[in-house]
Amino acid sequence: MSAMPTLIRRRRLLAGAAALPALAAAGCRRRALPVEADTTAARDRPPGHVLDAAQWETLRAACARLIPTDADPGASEANVVGFIDAQLTTPQIGTFRAEFAAGLRKLDELARAEGAGSFAALPAEAQDRVLGRIQRGLR
Repeated sequence: MSAMPTLIRRRRLLAGAAALPALAAAGCRRRALPVEADTTAARDRPPGHVLDAAQWETLRAACARLIPTDADPGASEANVVGFIDAQLTTPQIGTFRAEFAAGLRKLDELARAEGAGSFAALPAEAQDRVLGRIQRGLR
């Protein structure tokens, strides 16, 4: 199996999964969102809502592998981690904080089995192996 079909499946999975909570949170009505004047500052902003620094880095690394920057902007440019961190403060999405934290811990646990201290410290190929294991339901 080549890497490309896996990447496409991951993108579709992530896009579908991300859309459901957003639709539920929005309640199918339009609302004004605050605009960041400096998008680089927003993207590089340290954790502060729900995620601690280690969780932020683990999620940042995972998102960068799932939605890489190519001809189109990736997760880093879209500030996906900042969005998720902010959404975890809402009542609708915040109920999943414990499960979300457990998932990030699992990524770091699998990274330690690969010989790194954290998922973010793994080389890209090893990060893909860990994400592939999770995708296949392996522990």
